[in-house]
Amino acid sequence: MASEHGASESPTEYIVHHLTHLKVGEGFWTFHVDTLLMSSLLAAAVSAFLYFGVRSGSAAGAPSGLRNFVEMIYEFIDGQVADIYHGNRAFLVALSLSLFTWVVAMNSMDLLPLDLPGSVAAMFGAHYFRVLPTADLNGTVAMAIVVLFLIIVFAIRAKGVGGYLHEWIAAPFGNNPALWIPNIALNIVELLAKPVSLSMRLFGNMYAGELLFMLIALLGMAFAFSIGGISLFNHAQFVDQESLKMEAAIANIQAFTALGIGIIIGLGAIGACIGIGIMGAKFLESAARQPELTPMLQGRMFLLAGLIDAAFLIGVGLAMLFAFANPLLASLGG
Repeated sequence: MASEHGASESPTEYIVHHLTHLKVGEGFWTFHVDTLLMSSLLAAAVSAFLYFGVRSGSAAGAPSGLRNFVEMIYEFIDGQVADIYHGNRAFLVALSLSLFTWVVAMNSMDLLPLDLPGSVAAMFGAHYFRVLPTADLNGTVAMAIVVLFLIIVFAIRAKGVGGYLHEWIAAPFGNNPALWIPNIALNIVELLAKPVSLSMRLFGNMYAGELLFMLIALLGMAFAFSIGGISLFNHAQFVDQESLKMEAAIANIQAFTALGIGIIIGLGAIGACIGIGIMGAKFLESAARQPELTPMLQGRMFLLAGLIDAAFLIGVGLAMLFAFANPLLASLGG
């Protein structure tokens, strides 16, 4: 992602460069090499971590710190699956553990210094390189499709073909033939809504986070531009009339952009706070009435909290984009 001419890039060019994938192919058959490479490397790293974590220490004696950590992760995943599915959950726990650790590893790549991965890739001749696989919609949707397929196969294996098909026509409204079509339609929506929404949420959160880190890196450049603006103001008497008109247009754009940024962040924060507050209150009420449901409700509450804050974080990312790399000003400058 690093550019040899980064010092001469405008903020918009800098962000666009950092958001460009290393690609091969054209059109539909375009492959994002950086996403495929980083996903594979991190999957191998997570597999090695879990393998050596389980193997470390003595099973009969006191386990090592690494093994304790791996067992803690496993127990957390097992508890979440047990709250949802009460049958033989060995396959679902293994699938959930793999996805959880893999996604956490991929998300952690956002903590690397912004230009470090691109600089390393440039040593091997790659002009573009994005190190965060979950900020690529192709990657998150691909994971969702694979998980959807595995869940369908597991459901057929657990219920049989007849039981699985019967569930499609009989739930949730009943087994009356007149209700088969509404049941099938609702089941299709339910089956597709979860993977689509979760893949979009993961992509949106990580894309907004990546964008925020880029904009933070541009703060120094924005400060330099502000110093240049002060100097330009001090020498305005030597600027011709056309330049003054251009400055007035830029000032208007910046003023309305500032209002828009305040509205986006303010309304987003208010909505997220109200939503999480209402959900937290309902969770406490439900936990007080039925304490035995607390573990199940807690997991779902955290899931919904992530969905609520996703829209706010995406809004903050877009607001910061207009604050530090306003595309309207870039188009105005030609």
